Amino acid sequence: MRASYFYSLTLILILISCQPKQTETQVPGGTLLENNADNLLTPQEVQEGWQLLFDGNSFNGWHSYGKDSIQGWMIEDGQLTNDPEVSGGDLTTNNQYSNFELSLDWKIAKGGNSGIIYRIVENATYESPHETGPEYQLIDNSGYPQELQPGQLTAANYDMHPPAKDAFTGADIYQRTRILVQDSLVEHWLNDELIVSYIQWSEDWQDRLALSKWVDYPGYGTARTGLVGLQDHGDRIWFKNIKLKPLP
Repeated sequence: MRASYFYSLTLILILISCQPKQTETQVPGGTLLENNADNLLTPQEVQEGWQLLFDGNSFNGWHSYGKDSIQGWMIEDGQLTNDPEVSGGDLTTNNQYSNFELSLDWKIAKGGNSGIIYRIVENATYESPHETGPEYQLIDNSGYPQELQPGQLTAANYDMHPPAKDAFTGADIYQRTRILVQDSLVEHWLNDELIVSYIQWSEDWQDRLALSKWVDYPGYGTARTGLVGLQDHGDRIWFKNIKLKPLP
């Protein structure tokens, strides 16, 4: 009995020691666990109607903008990332969405620049997603080699609505983003903090549009339904835990 007990205890200790170590990133409002059950839906998320857009192993549900295949993107250790040797353009979902909540984790290389674009129109009229869809900016706020304007900082609605605060915790560290799109209401969240909130197509939105670079893009921000895209700006970026919940 005693020998059996000690054998079982030893086996348990060995199994525990072999488990992968969880690395933690402290962020405002909580802690992000890296490499901890990534790219999975919890039972509660399934019940709430969340959909997993990236399974950590395949490009199912995605394509390169304007193409039928994937170019310039790869999967590394359960992370979706752009290939620094290939300029493949932006990656977009196969499905279109009107009202939704998007949640994902991302980290960007030092000095990097990228973005998440939504309500994207894909047809022969447009060469790139940013011509039609608003962009949640992703950038290394402190390490980018050029001076940034407020509307170019992380979590901004690019060149339209600057962030209310800087909640970006640094390059090469995973951040958590949430985007809420409900009819005309749009919210940008970063690390559990509300950073930007705007009413699309409102008078204020139109006034900002007239003073932005998008005034030269007649298709910008006009669609109420569209694709979701991850921008390839040439700088290395990684994504995981990409989840979306359609809203009525």
